[in-house]
This record gives sequence, structure tokens and C-alpha cells, in this order.
Amino acid sequence: MKVLIVEDDPATARLLEGVLHREDHESVICSTAEDACQRMLGEGGDAWSLAIIDLGLPGRDGLWFCQWVREQFGSEGPYLLIGTGADHQEKLSVAFDAGADDYIEKPYQPRALSLRIAVAAERIDALEEKARLSTALEREQQMVTAVFETAPACIVALDSEGRLAKVNDATTELTGFDESALSEKPFIEVFFDERGREVTITEKLRELTAGERASCQFETQVAGVNGTKRDLAWVCRRSCETGRNSESGLIVCVGADVTERRRLEAQLAFLAERDPLTHLFNRTQLDPSVQRALDATQEGRPSALLCLDLDDFKIVNDSAGHAAGDAVLQSVAHLISRQVRPSDTIIRLGGDEFVLVLPDTNLESAQNVAERIRNSVQHLDFTAAGRSHRVTTSIGLVALQPRMTLEEALACADSACYASKRAGRNLVTTSNGHGSGENSEDQMWHERLLDAIAHDAIDLWLQPIVSLQTGEIEFYEVLLRLPGADGACLPAQFLPPARRYNLLPELDRCVVRNALDLLQFNPSLQLSINLSGRTASDPRLPDFLIKQLRRTGVDPDRIIFEITESELITDLPLAMERLATLRARGFRFALDDFGRGYSSFSYLRDLPVEIVKIDGSYTRDIAEDSASAAFIRAITELSHAIGLRCVAEHVEDEDSTEVLRQLEVDFAQGYHLGRPRSYLTEVPSRKSRTSPDSGLVLPK
Repeated sequence: MKVLIVEDDPATARLLEGVLHREDHESVICSTAEDACQRMLGEGGDAWSLAIIDLGLPGRDGLWFCQWVREQFGSEGPYLLIGTGADHQEKLSVAFDAGADDYIEKPYQPRALSLRIAVAAERIDALEEKARLSTALEREQQMVTAVFETAPACIVALDSEGRLAKVNDATTELTGFDESALSEKPFIEVFFDERGREVTITEKLRELTAGERASCQFETQVAGVNGTKRDLAWVCRRSCETGRNSESGLIVCVGADVTERRRLEAQLAFLAERDPLTHLFNRTQLDPSVQRALDATQEGRPSALLCLDLDDFKIVNDSAGHAAGDAVLQSVAHLISRQVRPSDTIIRLGGDEFVLVLPDTNLESAQNVAERIRNSVQHLDFTAAGRSHRVTTSIGLVALQPRMTLEEALACADSACYASKRAGRNLVTTSNGHGSGENSEDQMWHERLLDAIAHDAIDLWLQPIVSLQTGEIEFYEVLLRLPGADGACLPAQFLPPARRYNLLPELDRCVVRNALDLLQFNPSLQLSINLSGRTASDPRLPDFLIKQLRRTGVDPDRIIFEITESELITDLPLAMERLATLRARGFRFALDDFGRGYSSFSYLRDLPVEIVKIDGSYTRDIAEDSASAAFIRAITELSHAIGLRCVAEHVEDEDSTEVLRQLEVDFAQGYHLGRPRSYLTEVPSRKSRTSPDSGLVLPK
């Protein structure tokens, strides 16, 4: 391969040149980054396979050069190997961010240098192989297109019953049957589908014949002459207009052989998700694998997560070299693979770290697996350069729980692994399920919330939302309080742990049930209920709400669901889809805390909301703050223009109320207009805020 040496020290440059020459590599020396840039611009970035760069170059240093190469040539540039002394170690992370692929310590040692160059050559070959496969896949896809347009693909004509009426030579050659043997055979009998989609394919062909669709596409297999299965991609069209009552008409199907394309796609997929050294899964499979295991716990299926870290692996690398270290990693990967089932997932995170996901495995079985792995690794005897090396592993284990998040599961396993390290290494430590950062106060809130949800012991407090034009109460916002011996606890105390423990959906459902009970016995009451983002995006929410409406007989028009702007914007397309589904059922929506976060007017028109609640930070000092007044005026005018109404939050005095009235804001909410009160006390239903309380009828 052709190597560019960027080194200002002549002796070091000659050393590099000599080592490369012995390995039959061509090399060119540049003493400055500027000279190297000119050389690369003259010959092109793809002319060089490898660049060995001194990080401490005079003038523009090696860091600048790495960044320049990546900006100039991107992935088509050379593999960048940084040479750095001990005084530049702190710059390595910056160098990798700038585009460097690997590093080697200076002063260079010929043997170590040869090993690093060999590793670089292997990685360059792997990248070139991946590029070659991508090119081959692209070429194959172009060929398939040409086959569809011009020729020898399987072409068959089907009658109205989905039987073969006519086939071409390519079909007979592929199947090994002549046309008479294939005639009148059902299509799905000749071109079968091992994935169980025969019914779907038959239905698509029937719809074509009946004129219910103009074309369809699907894939099948066929048994070739020598018994090998081939993959065919089909495009089928009607040969003429055939209405529902037609008794004749042919369906023409063209099938292209995509067996090689499928093989290339599978090979590329393997390269994308596998670690090239060990052939284990790489970190791209970490989150999906752990999440699948967590989802299984929701169905009562136990799962476990193991985090493994080799002990003192750096000693092997430093004493025997990186090639020996790579061989140890391959041996450990092989040992781990022998101790687990095909359904288990082994992931190499990088370096000497591994993660195992064990679905359908209880704690005791997981502990047995961990001990078998630990014992196997400690008995691994590896010899390199005449020296024997032994490694051990520290393992952390956690039994996954239904309410765990992905981050909590990984944190628990990692903390347990670190505990094994601290306790002396070569140990298995089982997590108690409380990841890093969890404390006794969190556990206390967790238990209180679970108890409150189980016993329906969430208190609803109501705060009026008042029309600024009539002075009447339009509706109430439902606020939560958690009862306790020391009084009612505010949401700021219990909502953060509820979010951490993924209890918000259950909490929201409890609130909805109680609120609907209240609406059932108070026909003139309208309530606004806050929903968390997780609840709003839950595909099961519509069915739950419909069930509650049927139970209580409440009209959905009496309910307004509030969703904060920040949670809505997290996944806007999904949120719009969910809200539109519920809006079609008759529910109403308000956008809460508008102005606190994203604050784009562009999406307001498209959201299925009818009320915009302006964040209280704009109303607190509105009487003196002209900027806040201008912002509220803009929101109000735009909202009115697209048919929405506005609520100003946190209105604390009469001056603010009057300014909001002049700005033509529709409604206001705040202590000046009415404090939150428990629904167990007397609360007006739809009266002036100055009129006497008439009281609520309470659910029994």
C-alpha cells in the first residue's frame, strides 16, 4: 500500500520509511502538514492508503492535518495513524474527534510499529472490502432493474383462478419443468413462500383479477433444477382492465432472481452489526437487545443482563503487544459463546468490555452462567512470544424488572461489575436492582406511589380557569396531591421519581378514572387533565379512554387533555397521529406551557388542539414587561387567526388580569382568580368566581 509519512524529525522519518520498505509498502515523506496537504491535493486523497502523522508537527500540527484530511476527502481519504509521545496523551481524544483512526506511542519501536501497521492494513482491507461489497450490491440492484425492463426473467401469465396459463423459457429453465408440466398449476404451488405468506400472496393476486388493485409486489422462492432454492422478486400487473364481474383476463407477473442480492445484503448487514475482531455483535445491538428483554419482563418472562470486564487486560497489551491482546479477546469471545444459548446475545462494547443479554432466564440460572464464564476465563492459558498470560474477568449481573428503563438496567449491571472490581476482581456481583444514583428517598417515593396507585389514593385538586370577558369559570384544571401523614405532597415532590420509575402512565390512568367519576356525578362540570408524553404516545390509550367513557357515560367533549410543548415536540409526527386519533373520538386538547421551550408557531396550525396555554413566566410581570406583553399579543393573535383560544397561566394580581383582558386573551388561571382546592371541599361548577360556592356531588 502507499503510505504518506508526515514527520519533521529526519531520523524518525527514515525509521518509518525503513519499516514500511521491509513490509513492501511504498512511502513518501513530508516534513510539514502544509507539504503533505499539497502532496495529497496533487495526487488525490484516494491515492493514499495510510498516513502516519506526528501529532507535534511544527506550524500546523498533526491534529489540524487530521481534521483537514477528513474535511477535504471524507471517507475516501487515507487511514490516519497518529504518532504521539507521552506529553501529548491528553490530545488523543481530540485527535480521534478530528478524524484519526488509531495511534502509536513515540519513540517508535520497530516491532511495535510493524504490528500497528499490520493492524492498520487489516482494517484498511476490511473497509475496502465493505466498500467493494457496497459497490457490488449497488451493481446488483442496477442489474435487477435492467432485468425487469429488458429481459430474461421469469415471466408468467395467470388466469382468473391464479393458475399458470403461459410461462417463458427462463421460467422453464429455472424450474426444470417444460411449459406443459407447469400449465394450469396454481402459482403459489410452483413459487412457494417458506415464510408463511401464501395466503397474503393469493389474496393480492385475487384482488388483481377482480380489478381491486392495479399492481402488486411480493417475493417467493422456487426450487431450481439442482434442488437449490432461489429467491424471486415479483411485480404483477393486469394485462387489461378487468372489472369485478369479469370472467376472463390475464395477470402478467415478472419475477427477477434476487438470490445474490439477498446474499450480499445479508453479508453487509453482518458487517454493520458485528465486531470485526471477535465476530460478536457490536454496540449497535446493545439497546435493541436489552429493550427486547425488558419488554419480555412485562409479559412475566424473566431476563437478566451481564456486564463483563477483563481484569488487567492492559498488562497483556503492554507486555505482549496489541496482536496478542487481540488474540486474547478472540479466545475470551469464543469461551463466552460456548457457555450461552443461541437465543442469548453477546455484545462487545469495545476494548475489553462485553455485555450478555439472557432472555427467559431467572436470577439463579443467570448466576450459574456468570460463574461458568468467570471460571472458564480464569483457566484460559494464553502463550505469546514464549510467555504465558492469564486473564480473569469481573462480572456484574442484574435481574431485569418490568419497570426498569434501559438506562437503569445498564447502570445496574455496570455498577455491579465495578463492585466486582473493587472487591478484588475475578468475581460475580449481583445487583439489587438499584442502579447508580438511587437512594433511600427514591425508594420511599417508589413505594408510596405504588401504594397510592394500587389503592386509588390520589387526591384531585381543582383550579378554576376563568373567562376574561364574562368573569365566569369556564372549566377546571385537575391538579394532583399525594396524601400523607404530614399533609398533601405537591407534584414537584413525587412526579420526578414517578418519571424515573416509569409510573407516569399508571398515575395518569388513575387520575383519568377518578376525574371521570367526578364528571359522572356533576353534569355541568368540565375538566382539564394533564397527560405525560409517555401516556399520550401509548397506542393503548384510546381503548382505555373509550372503556372509561362507557363505564361512566361521560361525554368526551367535557374533557380537555393538556400536553406540554416540550413532551409534544419530542416526537411530533407520532404525537400528531395519536392526538388526531383521540380528537376523532371527541376528546379535546390543550397545548400546555407554550413558550417555555421550542415555541415555534409553525406547527400550531397542524396540531389537533383547540387551546394554547401560555407559560406563566410571561404573565407574572406582564404589567411592567412590554416584551412579555408583545409575545402574548403575538400568540393570541395567531391563535385566534387559526381558530384557537388562549389561557394565560399564573395570573397573580388584578393589574395583570386587566392587561391580559386588553390583549384579548380568552381565559386566565392563577391564585388571583382562584386557588386550587380539593374536590372534597365545595367548588363551584360554572359560576362567577365571586358567586357563592354551590358544591360538587361526590362519587360514592
